[in-house]
Amino acid sequence: MSTFQKTLRTKGPVYLLIFPCLFVLCTMMFYPIYQTVVFSFSKISFPSFSSTFNGLDNYFRVFSKQEVLKVMNNTLVWIIGGIASRFILGFWAAIIFNIKVKGNMFFRILCLLPWTIPSIAAANLWRWILKADIGVFNEFLQSIGLGYLTNNWIGDPRTALWSVLVAYAWQGFPFVMLMLLAGMQSIPKELYEAGKIDGAHSVQLFRYITIPSLMPIILVVLLLELINGLNTSDMLMVLTGGGPAGATETIGLFIYRIGFVNFDFGGASAISLALLLFVIILFIFYGIAANQAMKRRDIQWSVK
Repeated sequence: MSTFQKTLRTKGPVYLLIFPCLFVLCTMMFYPIYQTVVFSFSKISFPSFSSTFNGLDNYFRVFSKQEVLKVMNNTLVWIIGGIASRFILGFWAAIIFNIKVKGNMFFRILCLLPWTIPSIAAANLWRWILKADIGVFNEFLQSIGLGYLTNNWIGDPRTALWSVLVAYAWQGFPFVMLMLLAGMQSIPKELYEAGKIDGAHSVQLFRYITIPSLMPIILVVLLLELINGLNTSDMLMVLTGGGPAGATETIGLFIYRIGFVNFDFGGASAISLALLLFVIILFIFYGIAANQAMKRRDIQWSVK
């Protein structure tokens, strides 16, 4: 009996049981991608949704729009600002909560609360805080004698995107904190003890042990936050709707407007496919970087 026949006899029932679920999963995953590819090279007619091949016309037409540069700039600011703010807040929170003091667990749970709030609810909360007329933040500025600093924070093109970034960082930094805190607590204590014996102080221990040991987790967190930043549109939609005057319109809202407001499904599919290819390239580079970081960490741990 061949190896294939033995495998089929022993594991055949298992494959048979998981096949329906696998088929449904693959269909739900790959069919939309296939349809996006087809739409991106087609002119869609309404209401029949019939498609006519038009080559690269959708790509040239959409990417030649004047607002594309502004959308890309907003997206870049949104991603860099979102990743930086969430990571810095989460990293410092992880360092603080990694210190064993009385009441630490209570404050950890308290710090996780923003992450448990749905994005729509968090956005509405911050809209109430940042309102120009009855906003809590403006009222606070008035109460401490800084009324001249009051502003229509989400209605001013100069401050709208940064104001939403504050809400975005507040709602998402606990996830970064949780990931990094778990990584810190998994570092073998022997590494720190060996470093202290060698005469290393706290900064050196942090630089040469904590950071290299956390690097694989840091890469995972940065990748997840990058993808989340590209996909996030709910908080922006609730707080600003992409306004004022397109000041907060990122790639996600741009795709939504092109596809479901202008009903240009071909153009929206073209942008979506370009975004998908960009994310795939990021995954490839991430895989290489993560593999190298894991090897360096394993070598460091084995030496110690």
